[in-house]
Amino acid sequence: MMVIATENDIKLAELTVSEFFSIEVSDIRSRDRKRNTSNARAFLWLILHQDMKMSATEIAKRYDRTRRNVFMQISGIKFLTEGPFQENAIYDTLLHNLLNKQMKEK
Repeated sequence: MMVIATENDIKLAELTVSEFFSIEVSDIRSRDRKRNTSNARAFLWLILHQDMKMSATEIAKRYDRTRRNVFMQISGIKFLTEGPFQENAIYDTLLHNLLNKQMKEK
């Protein structure tokens, strides 16, 4: 669906996710463990990894985390997006919003 991430794509993804979850982009980068922030971070990392082809190592370096932490977050949220759960609709909405923003920029 998407291609390898550019810096602009990553920033757009961060903005899209932070707007959806009503948090600041800086909250995603923080070590905050509130559910809303943690979920936003997990969805962002899933999009970066699965749709923008960033490796877990690249994500870990960018957000000052361990590769294992990134994999744990991604696998936890990915499991929920693959079933009939609310997270599936959230993931689809985030991708739709991100694609719309990318189209407007071009």
